[in-house]
Amino acid sequence: MKLIAGHIHSHGLDHMLDALKGAYGSPIEEMYTYIYHEAWGKLSDTERVVLLVMPLSPPAGVTSEFLERTSGLSKGVFFDALNHLVTMNLIERRGELRQARYAIHNLTRTFLQSQVLKWLP
Repeated sequence: MKLIAGHIHSHGLDHMLDALKGAYGSPIEEMYTYIYHEAWGKLSDTERVVLLVMPLSPPAGVTSEFLERTSGLSKGVFFDALNHLVTMNLIERRGELRQARYAIHNLTRTFLQSQVLKWLP
């Protein structure tokens, strides 16, 4: 549901409803693949870099400092990308104000490892 809410935030309710109607009756895996594929297609290159770093993190999450260092992006570019990914619910922000950690859902991890890595050169 969080993924769908993030998709609505970026693409609008009508687009998401049409997508869900088109997926009705299909196996649930196809619906998730469609939603993730749509989300991936709308990401900037820097957002993709940050998201691709996430499978390296443990399920409990990592700090923004770890993600920034691992991504190799400058601080401003990194935080813009991270904030957009959190808004889209592709990355979850956990913890408290001063101890934020970032993680991905297991479905997102599976999508990145099983689909996206096939598309990369």
